[in-house]
Amino acid sequence: MRVKENDIPRIMEIAKEAITPTWTHGMILEAIDRSDTYFITLSKNKDGEYTNAQGAAYIVGFSALRQVGEDGEILQIAVDNDFRKNGYGSEMMENMIAYAYNNSFKSLFLEVRKSNTSAIHLYKKYGFAIQRTRKNYYTEPIEDAYVMVCNLNTGENK
Repeated sequence: MRVKENDIPRIMEIAKEAITPTWTHGMILEAIDRSDTYFITLSKNKDGEYTNAQGAAYIVGFSALRQVGEDGEILQIAVDNDFRKNGYGSEMMENMIAYAYNNSFKSLFLEVRKSNTSAIHLYKKYGFAIQRTRKNYYTEPIEDAYVMVCNLNTGENK
């Protein structure tokens, strides 16, 4: 489901658990207003079923993908700590990859902390490969990042 401004407080709660440094309200608002950014939430209702436009929703995760020329950069992907290990990260990855295919992107890329082994495993599951390392890319704490790429034209990694 596309992000709306009233979703931002919940997105920020999830981001504070999962991402450092965390995006601000203004950064999220700017991202959802950009035409080149696909920013979605994954929501469940109280019965654990997916919601529709009329249903009461509880946001359990979010992801953001920005078009960069003919490629896409996965900017953020996060799942609430209480909902991890339920396949929601995979569901959001599949959604972003489908969006990239439907919009004729040639590849997807992202940066990930070297220590984030669960995220690296998820990305590899979807065809991403480590292309290079960016020294001291992250702050809070300072850490190197892997740049991971998935070539969508051939299904092979760059």
